[in-house]
Amino acid sequence: MRSEGKTRSRDRAVKVVAPLLQVGFGNVVASRRVIAILPGTSGSRGAFSASTGRLIASAKETGRLVDMTNGRRTKAVLVLDTGHVGLAAMSPRTIVARLSGIDEKQLLQNGMFAQGVED
Repeated sequence: MRSEGKTRSRDRAVKVVAPLLQVGFGNVVASRRVIAILPGTSGSRGAFSASTGRLIASAKETGRLVDMTNGRRTKAVLVLDTGHVGLAAMSPRTIVARLSGIDEKQLLQNGMFAQGVED
């Protein structure tokens, strides 16, 4: 029988601190929560793909949209495992480089992104 006030080491809660991903303008996201990074606006009109636009509209309706662009153009859409959707003014290439911990030039050399793709 366990006595009150004493806990064994295996009974203690372990606090796990997730590494944070900086997405610009002092905004950060828990990197373990990111499940997808989608391209943001494209072209001169700044339009999203239809599916990305629906995802953003749905998140906005349910109060799960987090705008981290500070008024700038949305270049990346982050989908989180909590159901939240984040808008970032950084390119998907930059975010992937920060998540993987390697330089953007190495991403290009490894073929993860095509050269000449506009940010």
